[in-house]
Amino acid sequence: MKFKQFNPKEISIKEAYHLLIGFSGSAQNTGALLSQEQALRLVDSLYIEINKEVDLGFDLVSVFSRFALDFSIDPSVKNNQGALGWVPWGQTIMSFQKPLFELEKNTLSAPLLTDFGYHLILVSDVRPSDYQYMSNDEYESVI
Repeated sequence: MKFKQFNPKEISIKEAYHLLIGFSGSAQNTGALLSQEQALRLVDSLYIEINKEVDLGFDLVSVFSRFALDFSIDPSVKNNQGALGWVPWGQTIMSFQKPLFELEKNTLSAPLLTDFGYHLILVSDVRPSDYQYMSNDEYESVI
């Protein structure tokens, strides 16, 4: 079975935030005027600035949310300040999902390139998979 390769029963669910910087030619048609190189420079500088504010004692989620609201091209950012909510394995594209699930709680990713642009990802919390408490037979019937 395809799901067994990644075994969602054993993978924790991540509460995540993201900030997306698009560029001309990225998969999401945002009308971005930045070149890919300019987008990378911008996301690198945002990564540095977020970390500077956190080093000064500001809350990581609050700082990240503010930067997401100010800079992210994700259309939903106006409503969610970059919050994706609880993300189970299999909900996002692999180029985003794998780095997301490698992050520990209260960790900001380095800039990450996907087909949609450059992302910064924040994991604010981690909890056990919804499947963790199922017996193997129950789990098999679900998948």
